[in-house]
Amino acid sequence: METFKNFLAEELKDREFTQAFLEERHRLRIAYEIRKARKRRNLTQRQLAQLAGTTQ
Repeated sequence: METFKNFLAEELKDREFTQAFLEERHRLRIAYEIRKARKRRNLTQRQLAQLAGTTQ
């Protein structure tokens, strides 16, 4: 049985897949950093949204 690592390596040979994969990884990293900063300041998602002038 093929491991996920091998599967991903094979999929990454496709240019379109690689581009989409890297874009999504970038979005997830940004979301992770926002969450980390929010938790550091002990803010809820709602409080952060209010500070950002948007809705949750």
